[in-house]
Amino acid sequence: MVADDFVSLGAAKRPAAAAGIDDKGEKRKYLKVYEHLPSQWLNVYGEAKYHKASDSTVWNHMVEPQKSGAAWASEWCDADDNRRGTATNRWIMAVKTRLETELDPERKRQNEFVLNAVVCKQLYEEMDKIMPSLIYCLAPKKEFEKKGAAGMRCGVTQTVSEAKDPVELAKHGKILYEWLDTDQVSRIRMLFHWQGGGGQAYVASVYHRTAQIFRYFGNAHHEGVVGNEVSCEDFQKGIISRHKNGAVDEGMAAAASPTAAVNKDFS
Repeated sequence: MVADDFVSLGAAKRPAAAAGIDDKGEKRKYLKVYEHLPSQWLNVYGEAKYHKASDSTVWNHMVEPQKSGAAWASEWCDADDNRRGTATNRWIMAVKTRLETELDPERKRQNEFVLNAVVCKQLYEEMDKIMPSLIYCLAPKKEFEKKGAAGMRCGVTQTVSEAKDPVELAKHGKILYEWLDTDQVSRIRMLFHWQGGGGQAYVASVYHRTAQIFRYFGNAHHEGVVGNEVSCEDFQKGIISRHKNGAVDEGMAAAASPTAAVNKDFS
């Protein structure tokens, strides 16, 4: 995953790990590797409960503080657009990586052998539809200034991702938001649930399940917010906010309301 997502952009130092408290005396909001959902929900003895629990039950557990000091189990539990964007970026990366595996010619031949022909055709048509949006919405790695020994050992050249158009991000964000609609048949969701036993497939399965739960329950515990469901616009804002913080080009902030025109006909 993107290691630099574990700390807020521009932070000079991370809070003391042992205490689990930030400089304001609150539970820390960045997550360490072992605190991410795939690590926390893995039951090494067999099937974990999250796999069959209701969405509301899973969400109620996600918002609880972790004993290690984290404020919750995912940045989706925060009301801040940037933190939500970090969680969304992790989901995008996990799903994109998994689908790239499924698009490998050899894996495709295996799926064609195992799956019903109609289902297999629907699966790859869905992948073709979703992949462009996953690719476009994946934000670049956050870059931090290296100093001292770290500054001397870092690479001479840096790979920099060009800034994305906020309007295009909103368009692709809308596609991903609609894709999370559990009332619609999804062969990818079927595949993730079927393959979610371990490894890469498990990671993608966990992130995708929680992305769906976030859409429907992401505002359940925030004061002053009517209803539990996260709107399409709020979902898009998270993606756009994460790209603003990850982009080198300050022109990312150009569009004042990139979601307005895109969502005009959305209901």
